[in-house]
Parts: sequence; C-alpha cells; structure tokens
Amino acid sequence: MARHVPGRIVEGKLIKRVNRSRHYLRWIRGYAWSVEALEQAKAHGVEVLELLEDSGRVLRVGINTVLERGKRFQFGGFEPQIGMAESAMTIVDKNQLELFGGGQ
Repeated sequence: MARHVPGRIVEGKLIKRVNRSRHYLRWIRGYAWSVEALEQAKAHGVEVLELLEDSGRVLRVGINTVLERGKRFQFGGFEPQIGMAESAMTIVDKNQLELFGGGQ
C-alpha cells in the first residue's frame, strides 16, 4: 500500500519540520522515520534528509546512511522504524539554507 512521504521533497532533499519535544527519541538520542516512508522517499529520488527543529537548528543526514546504519525497531503493532543518532547528523549553518527563509 502506498504511503504519503512526510515532508517536502526539493531537489533530492526530504525536508521536514520537527518538534524536538514530540519527535526526539532519548533512548537513541536522535530521530526516527518509518522504514516504508524512507524507501518511498528514496524511490522519489531523495538523497538527503533535512530536519528543521522548532528551535531553528537544522540537521542533515544522507538517506543511505540512515538505511544502512540506522537502528531498526518496532513497538507493538506499529510499523517498523529506523532511528538515527543525532551525533551521526550534520548541523547545518542556517545562513546556507535556501528554503523556508533560512530556517526561520
């Protein structure tokens, strides 16, 4: 079954706004995505995941890095997820962003 890819795809990047208090997973010290959504994003040509935190900070990581090195898990009847530690992501200088008014 086809699933909507959450976020906005622009020039090979999947850009998603996240609320750190809601989306951050303390036990992996990072963020997670559904396996299915990542595979669909990759099929749409996405090469980079970019997270825009509510604080204004921007994190970037390659989709292949997440798929190959991410921590896979599943809780109860929920769909499988892949988590990636924040330390494996690059913090992007907001002045380099071209989208969303510099991450504002």
